[in-house]
Amino acid sequence: MVRSDARLTTMGAYGRILAGRQPRPIGVRTPVVRAREPLRGTVADPTGRFDRRAFWPLPHETVDVPGDRFTVLEEHSETTVTAVREWIDAARPVRGIRAAQGLHKVHREEERMSVQVVVVTGAASGIGRATAELFADRGARVVAVDVAREGLEKLSAIHGVVPLVGDVSTEETNTAMVDLAVREFGRLDAVVLNAGISGAGPLESPGAIDRFDRILAVNVRGTALGIRASLPALRAAGGGSIVATSSVSGLGGDPVTWAYNAAKAAVINLVRGAAIDYAVENIRVNAIAPGGTATAMTAGVLSHPTLGPAVTGRIPQRRWADPREQAEVIWFLTSPAASYVTGVTIPVDGGLSANNGILLPPAFPGDAPR
Repeated sequence: MVRSDARLTTMGAYGRILAGRQPRPIGVRTPVVRAREPLRGTVADPTGRFDRRAFWPLPHETVDVPGDRFTVLEEHSETTVTAVREWIDAARPVRGIRAAQGLHKVHREEERMSVQVVVVTGAASGIGRATAELFADRGARVVAVDVAREGLEKLSAIHGVVPLVGDVSTEETNTAMVDLAVREFGRLDAVVLNAGISGAGPLESPGAIDRFDRILAVNVRGTALGIRASLPALRAAGGGSIVATSSVSGLGGDPVTWAYNAAKAAVINLVRGAAIDYAVENIRVNAIAPGGTATAMTAGVLSHPTLGPAVTGRIPQRRWADPREQAEVIWFLTSPAASYVTGVTIPVDGGLSANNGILLPPAFPGDAPR
């Protein structure tokens, strides 16, 4: 039997929100049309984008429930019951209840993005700095994390940015950055795990393995610790987004870059595994794989008289990225526009990874033959 009630009361109508896994009542403000019998079931949102904080956990409480896509699935039958068929536009929040986001209009999601709370690691320079600045420019609240105190001091002058000096390879720093976001801004919506280092040199060189250990500690352990530390806060917020910075060097090999290749490849598979584990909780985990980007880390290559042009010549767009271009893709991955994107690594490389390397991409008209 399918009920057509526009509204349900919480009295006797208990359910379980899929992502929350905790018993919570279902209902709307009075006056209500009571169900003919107590209803037990599961509130399911096919979009996976609802905010479970829209439901108040106390019995006999009445709350506002968006209709369009919410259904109640009875636990003891196959019947799908439409719990609410319309959004009650005139309703007001009850005792701080937040309206479920993402179920009515896209512009409501965009409004939420303007005040989202994000942690960015490796924020003192390069892609991390560009990301922190972009989010702050768009009204977000940012916890900026780095070992470089001077770079963070410059960032802290930006409204909405709170700095934290720390080493992401330690559990203490990862715990502290999440705690700081929740303490300062009340919640956590997204985490950008961007901190990374390169180096190591030839595999047979003295100290190469020690340097390799440090690269793994920052690039891989730091990413794993960041995911682990952020999960409780993202879960409490009803879900969220984690974006890690890998590299095109994680998609293939480079000369004398074995340690960095290994570390960035590990990040890609770490992202895949975590995405599978936490998708059911509306926590998305993705990565970007930047190609040549003009940062302090790559300045030596870019300015080299022969190596710089050689690398640039292999990029189909024939230029290096600006860090802001990488930040824009990170922004997309944390946004509602990417609500069904998880477990992927997006190359942001001007077409570099599209070429198998046998032939160079076409030159600009008028360039000297290669």
